Amino acid sequence: MDSVENTQSSDHEDRRADLDISNSDIKELVLRNGLELKTYNELIDAKKDRKKKYEENTEKLGESNIRKWMAKHGKKHLINFDDKERSKLKQYFNSLDDDGSGSIGVDELVEPLISLGLAETIEEV
Repeated sequence: MDSVENTQSSDHEDRRADLDISNSDIKELVLRNGLELKTYNELIDAKKDRKKKYEENTEKLGESNIRKWMAKHGKKHLINFDDKERSKLKQYFNSLDDDGSGSIGVDELVEPLISLGLAETIEEV
């Protein structure tokens, strides 16, 4: 029985030896295929970002499906904005959110409100 285990172990080690790849081999392969070299932490951060976007998109899809269901079942009067209107509002919001923080501060409203004539001074804003 030991000889069978030793033979299997030896075969496994031989296959692993054939597959030994160095860091420089990996780097060369990545660069040759036009990929970007990233650190482990960069890869983890990118994965977290993708997961967050996935969750946000899943939530948006669910909300959109609810609005469509409500409209189809005679509840349109309960919907504040349809998908097109929501998209346009989001576009307007993003154009005002200069720092990309997800909120609009008073300092981001000064220029648009004064230039549109909705306020005359910073104090009015």
